[in-house]
Amino acid sequence: MRAGELNRRVIIEKMVEVKDEFGASLQWIEYCTVWASVSDMTGREFIAAQSIKNEVTTRIIIRKRSDINIKIRIKFEGETYDVIAILNADKNTMMTLMCKKGVSDG
Repeated sequence: MRAGELNRRVIIEKMVEVKDEFGASLQWIEYCTVWASVSDMTGREFIAAQSIKNEVTTRIIIRKRSDINIKIRIKFEGETYDVIAILNADKNTMMTLMCKKGVSDG
């Protein structure tokens, strides 16, 4: 993949433990912003809890980073994407994040 194809800015978020006067809680925080390629792959609608839900599988490609794992999530254009798998097809320069949006907003 050429660098010009990484033409979208995405925010990578990590979950951290935040302590306050009431104790500790888990919270998503902005970790970094990177250039990416974002492509919706599949979508479906289904009925759950007596309402219609939708789910979209999206492929997000970024430059390879050693600090990225499956415990992150992605924010892009106001949507939240849960990472379900990380593929390293191009082991030297790029990593592919297979994500879902629409069902669980973590």
